[in-house]
Amino acid sequence: MSFLLALLFTLSSNLDNFVMGLTYGVKNEDIPLLSNIIISFITTFVTYLSMLFGQLITHLVPHKFSNELGSVIFILMGAWFIGSDLLKKTTNSTRKTP
Repeated sequence: MSFLLALLFTLSSNLDNFVMGLTYGVKNEDIPLLSNIIISFITTFVTYLSMLFGQLITHLVPHKFSNELGSVIFILMGAWFIGSDLLKKTTNSTRKTP
């Protein structure tokens, strides 16, 4: 069952490869097949390892704690991206004034 989940996650993450290939195709640039295969293999392997590691962690960490930790991480990531974007805008606006 975990192999099937890893395969599904791999297919969904390799949609990025498809979009990049489509983008390069529109620009008439070629991505070598070997490079795409290597990227796909690495993505598959890392996804499978992370799923195995996740199964091990579920036995050690309570469900409520993992939900709260995930929420805090998402909130911090959002604050980080918003803050860095605001910082870029303020530094760009101060540079434009003579």
